[in-house]
Amino acid sequence: MSVCAKYSDDSGSGGGDFIAGFLLGGAIFGTLAYVFAPQIRRSLLNEDEHGFRKARRPIYYEEGLGLEETRQTLNAKIKQLNNAIDNVASRLRGGGKVAEPAEADSEFEASV
Repeated sequence: MSVCAKYSDDSGSGGGDFIAGFLLGGAIFGTLAYVFAPQIRRSLLNEDEHGFRKARRPIYYEEGLGLEETRQTLNAKIKQLNNAIDNVASRLRGGGKVAEPAEADSEFEASV
């Protein structure tokens, strides 16, 4: 059994081969993209099989933090939230004095 290649000097045959290769490659890679695109999308966007994003762990649950440090961080966030609620309540009542928060946390303000 042997394979023999023949060179042809026909100038019109190259275009047909290109079109055939283009269509065959498009069909093969289009099918592969259709089959594997959902799995790739889920892994890149961190989604589950229903298209919902998986919950991320908040910053205060980092691996190096102990239970006491986590509690202190959460208490600080609760204090900031209570100050914000008090400010809004005083504005709604028409009070002239608005208390400024003692400590500004850019992460908290960005999420509100």
